[in-house]
Amino acid sequence: MLEEIYLDLILAVFSFITVSLFVFMYNKRAYPKLWIATAISLAIGSFIFLFRHIDQDYRIFGNVFYLLTTLFLGFSIIFEYFQKILPDQQIKSKLYLISSILISNFLIIIILGILQVSLINIIQISVMVFLFLIAFIMIRLYKKEKSITHILMLFTVIFSFLTLFFSVLHNYNLELVWELAYIMKVMLYATLLLTATSAPIENRRKNTEKKFWESFSRAEFYKDVFIHDINNMLQIILSAIQILLINNPNQSKERERAYLKMIRNQVYRGSKLIENLRMLSHLEKKEIFLKKLEIVSKLKNVLDQIKAYYKDKKIDVQVETYSTIIYVNVNELILEVFHNLLTNAIEHNDNEEIFISVRFKRAQQNNQNFLRIEIEDNGKGIEDSRKKSIFFRAFKKDNELRGLGLGLSLVNKIVNIFNGKIWVEDRVEGDYSKGSKFIILIPQIEK
Repeated sequence: MLEEIYLDLILAVFSFITVSLFVFMYNKRAYPKLWIATAISLAIGSFIFLFRHIDQDYRIFGNVFYLLTTLFLGFSIIFEYFQKILPDQQIKSKLYLISSILISNFLIIIILGILQVSLINIIQISVMVFLFLIAFIMIRLYKKEKSITHILMLFTVIFSFLTLFFSVLHNYNLELVWELAYIMKVMLYATLLLTATSAPIENRRKNTEKKFWESFSRAEFYKDVFIHDINNMLQIILSAIQILLINNPNQSKERERAYLKMIRNQVYRGSKLIENLRMLSHLEKKEIFLKKLEIVSKLKNVLDQIKAYYKDKKIDVQVETYSTIIYVNVNELILEVFHNLLTNAIEHNDNEEIFISVRFKRAQQNNQNFLRIEIEDNGKGIEDSRKKSIFFRAFKKDNELRGLGLGLSLVNKIVNIFNGKIWVEDRVEGDYSKGSKFIILIPQIEK
């Protein structure tokens, strides 16, 4: 009896260590709360079960918590299955799964009752059936996630099942089954402990995998940009030069100037494209530092440069600001944000008169002060289906606006570095063809 007491004591201490690790690792991996409830219930059950050596009534209370442990474990797996395997399914599919489990257990209870099986065995066998079904659900989850945590949770379910299985056999006075039940119980506690400690390993694996795919996607993105955009620009330049070289005495100087402007614009686009690619690559590798900058003057500098370059276009730019001096926590990259957004507003606008409006407003989110920058134009606009993807790699598939997607990838990256947000809306609500409104939120600082 002494050895069994010590074994129960070790398991009780083991379970509390497991709970502590689950709570400690919760922020690192964001375990489902029911997993933590499972560990806590098991620890309480183990501690109460220890006192059965003093009074057998504690055995009943301990078994109640063991039952709760099984239910927490099972339903945590079911809820995760709903989220990751059946996220878009109707409520009927989810209710069908739960009702199938409940009906299976109900039928087992009826059959065992008819066979006059003892109450303790009916409870244990019905819980075994529940765990058996949960194991199949866990296998589906593991096949989808393929994570260390999920394989350990699968073994936790299996060892829970085997612990009950040998406990039922012990009730029929079979030899060595009680020892086997304790071995399975130790394995159960061990796998639950390993599950709690798997967070750092799992996070490292996921981060490595994420970085790999990000690098791969970025390399593919740069390759596609060079293959399509640079090639298109060179073809336009080549065509313009060939036309100029044709010996046609009747060709007017005005047409020559138009072709020269075309060449100049394409060279500028190519230069800007390469600069954006260089900067995107630079941002991925180098640590960026922020500082206090006055942003209104930065905008005016960019506007002067753009107006000088596009002096042959009719551009009306209006700037509205609540103060002539506004400070934000950014760096010189804010110039690239303004330059890309304003250039896009001009390049992707077929109107004879191009209208651009820039507004600086105060904003607040989660008790934090932000500067809200709105840049409106009367250009082609952006369809609703592209309003999110335009800031990411997926938008590159559009040949007409491929360069726009690259510029906005850079803008999005820079704004994120500033701890800000960017999104796009319709200038006229409900009609994207009337132009776009880009909105930027950047944390504001006092003067």
